[in-house]
Amino acid sequence: MQLSPDSRVRETARSLASLGPALHRAIRGQVTPAAHLSMPQFITLMTLLEGPRPAGFLAEKFGVSRPTVTRLVDGLVRKALVERLPEQSDRRVALITLTESGRALQIATQRAAEDYLAGLLASLSLDRLDRLDGAMRDVLDLLSGAPRVESVVTNQERDRPVNKLLTIDQGSFKVRGLG
Repeated sequence: MQLSPDSRVRETARSLASLGPALHRAIRGQVTPAAHLSMPQFITLMTLLEGPRPAGFLAEKFGVSRPTVTRLVDGLVRKALVERLPEQSDRRVALITLTESGRALQIATQRAAEDYLAGLLASLSLDRLDRLDGAMRDVLDLLSGAPRVESVVTNQERDRPVNKLLTIDQGSFKVRGLG
């Protein structure tokens, strides 16, 4: 039986949504034991590879509060993986930057995750790898232009509105405020 275009889109969306958690688990399995990093710490270090960022930027990017980012950064400072430096134009703002140890650990950890995934992909034919690569590029292109979506969901147990924020950013997504 052939699916209607709308059904096919929905089925593909379900598969894509299930990919996020599975990929997260696979990468977490490589990151946590080797580097003793949580996934939020790993993602923070990955973001800081792009350059120093203020805490407000990180909070916005990850869709969390500034106090959450502060606790996250405090843990990375204790591990000597990041440091806070005053911004030259506004000394009230601290820029979070990788230390040399943080940069080296992030690069090594990211390489371990990529090596693990490459090992899994090695069993695919070149034709399937090309198709997979093309499909992923299409999805990343779609996600890079996707707006942030905000909606209000009713919590049936308490019968009060709860903000639900779906953040789509560079191929990953988070839903926060559920409950």
